Amino acid sequence: MNDSDFDLILIKKLALNNNLSKSEMNVIFFCWHSQKTSHDVAEYLKWASPNVARLLLAMVNKGFLQRQLADDKKTYLYSVNKSNPLLEI
Repeated sequence: MNDSDFDLILIKKLALNNNLSKSEMNVIFFCWHSQKTSHDVAEYLKWASPNVARLLLAMVNKGFLQRQLADDKKTYLYSVNKSNPLLEI
């Protein structure tokens, strides 16, 4: 299975998951393969920073994302918590 096949299956599973909003689904798909900053997510969603910050914090609180402080000690990096049972993947 190549990456595009996997991504298509992932999108289908996320779209059918009733635990996720459309925005949460998009963030999980975007962060699935690598860590992203809130700035990266804001550009991907085309949202203003305060709204992205609220969404990311809510997703961390729900256990969908994990965050860690980057080496610069200023930026958080977000990655998908793939072991969360609510993701149903």
